[in-house]
Amino acid sequence: MTIREQLELSERTYLSSYAMLSQDSRGRDREEPECDIRPVFQRDRDRILHCKSFRRLKHKTQVFLSPQGDHYRTRLTHALEVAQNARTIAKALRLNESLVEAIALGHDLGHTPFGHAGEGMLNELCNGGFRHNEQSVRIVEKLEKEGKGLNLTWEVRDGILNHQISLMPSTLEGKIVRLSDKIAYINHDIDDAIRAQVLQEGDIPVKYREVLGFSTQERLNTLIHDIIEQSWEKNEICMSPDVAQAMQGLRQFMFQNVYTNPVAKGEETKAKELLERLFVYYLKHIDLLPGYYLQMLEDGEIDVIPNLRITPDREDRFDFTTSPVGTIASMLTVRAGNRTVIAGEYSTYNGMTVGFSHDGNGRNQSFIEFAADHNFTYTTVFYDTDDELAKALHKGEITAALTNANRITTDEWVLETFDETPFYMQCARATPKHWPC
Repeated sequence: MTIREQLELSERTYLSSYAMLSQDSRGRDREEPECDIRPVFQRDRDRILHCKSFRRLKHKTQVFLSPQGDHYRTRLTHALEVAQNARTIAKALRLNESLVEAIALGHDLGHTPFGHAGEGMLNELCNGGFRHNEQSVRIVEKLEKEGKGLNLTWEVRDGILNHQISLMPSTLEGKIVRLSDKIAYINHDIDDAIRAQVLQEGDIPVKYREVLGFSTQERLNTLIHDIIEQSWEKNEICMSPDVAQAMQGLRQFMFQNVYTNPVAKGEETKAKELLERLFVYYLKHIDLLPGYYLQMLEDGEIDVIPNLRITPDREDRFDFTTSPVGTIASMLTVRAGNRTVIAGEYSTYNGMTVGFSHDGNGRNQSFIEFAADHNFTYTTVFYDTDDELAKALHKGEITAALTNANRITTDEWVLETFDETPFYMQCARATPKHWPC
């Protein structure tokens, strides 16, 4: 009998009748030889821990996007705290710790940089939206290991996909992670908010503190004990009504007082603009993406890639939409109500003060050429971001702002658009089921 088989036998002997046993897994999408030492969920946990996507979590911030100091949580420390809470609960309930830990460590692999601000930006930019739980599954199934994926078991992927509060995993272990995620982020976000001087312990409503506790340690202790006590010898993971209501109330308090606080959101506009610029840049320069993405497209592992350029080489290998699916452009705007500068009457453009972005080299050059062609003069003022440009325009510091045309405008009139470039969807040759190319 191998070590793995002895461990599997130990699971069957010791774990609860409600536990997900390693031997009873639905398995992997691709069959592979069993490890002689590790049961399948332990093996999945190791694969997640060693993958590149897990290491990248260390640079992804949570609530405070650009904190000063070494002690604020990142997406990596969050995953570790979720795993610790979940393992404590699973061990007490005699459920499968390895499965719980694998789900917990992998649940946010697909999260964006800059927390939910980043996710919101990608949700606006991506056709069909963006959801980090679905991207986490896509990473472990398709994108890791240069397109091979991690080939994890069904139960781990189910837990990763359904860890959000609006969804429900199929296993008790997945349900533990679903609650442990909320327990971890509510409590460590309070700790970080106190560190950032956004919040004080005394600001938390007494009605929640009386139920949950008067410190992070007490609240964690209450929540974890409550789940264990309420779920003991049951085929469900649950909380007592009073504790569940207090936790939900505390979560709402955090949304109202921390997650929307100007200190926490201070860098959000820059973060969103950074992601948008990267998105647009790689639309224009798809050749700079790793080569295996194009190979994955050709092999049918991914369905489509947005592309701004159709080259003869690509036309030989791929199909493209016959019509553009969108455009990328730049625009010149003035404040609404400006009757001095009139669109198309270039003599009125003379003497304008135009705001340029430091990173907008391409559109800046287009405007310079446009001004020379239409024979008007102007002065320039440089800003770091399109958001700063827009604010300067509304304050009257500049006459016109030259920005990305995808920016949402408020009380502005568009004078001109530049570099309007269509982009297409590129798909594998002769795969109409994926895209009507």
